[in-house]
Amino acid sequence: MVKHPEYKTDAAKILKQEGIVGAIEIISKSKGRPYHFTALVTTADKQLILRCTPYEEAIARNDACLKKFSPFGFTPVPLRVGNLSSIFYSFESFVEGRSDADIVDEIFFEKLGALYQKLTADEALPLARMEFSHLESILSGKVPKDLLRLLPQSDYDPFFSHGDLTLNNLKFDPLKNRLYLFDFEHAGLAPRGYDIGFFLFFEGMPAESAFILEKFCKITAQQILSCSLLAGLQRTAKFLGTPKVWQSVLKRTEEIYGTYLSTMRRSS
Repeated sequence: MVKHPEYKTDAAKILKQEGIVGAIEIISKSKGRPYHFTALVTTADKQLILRCTPYEEAIARNDACLKKFSPFGFTPVPLRVGNLSSIFYSFESFVEGRSDADIVDEIFFEKLGALYQKLTADEALPLARMEFSHLESILSGKVPKDLLRLLPQSDYDPFFSHGDLTLNNLKFDPLKNRLYLFDFEHAGLAPRGYDIGFFLFFEGMPAESAFILEKFCKITAQQILSCSLLAGLQRTAKFLGTPKVWQSVLKRTEEIYGTYLSTMRRSS
């Protein structure tokens, strides 16, 4: 594990550089990854979010996405970016809300669908396309061939993708009745429906949730499940070095595949 001083020390140095006086609370950090954390900064009159990472391009992606989407009211407002030695950082407005699993119901799905349609409605930002072709060689012999055939070709139609759409990156504010999305560091271009499929897989939603989501996302359940399988294959490849984990991920992938095949039979 990489050893690193207290994250608060780095945050304090950044605040000093920016001339900001405030209390610091570390709200998330990446284990073993120095300079990678998020902090809540409370000043005399407001609260801010400070994001830090050793990757300049991640901060640039997040800033570009917030500038594009914040006028629509479903993301924080970007404030400033900078760097301190090996730390690249950004400040953004703080948004109130809950991120726990109890907020997930049909009304939540409706708001998630509306948010996703706004993300993909306009011309996509000039971001890198997500590549999937390498997964075939990594997973060959470890997952059923039928699953590998679902990997998209390199010429797929690209749509904007948040890249990490999970409850950790969503907040629902019941007072404003609004769903917020943040942390666009992994944004890119992916097949249509990728974010929704990723959310379904990562949050352990029943595969049948795809039939509810299709009403609100304007994407077929079949496409959502296809993207969920893609997310499953990605995670299987990521954890190949940890047998118990990747086998568990693969088991869930195969369960979703069963529902996917059912939708195929219905449509044929």
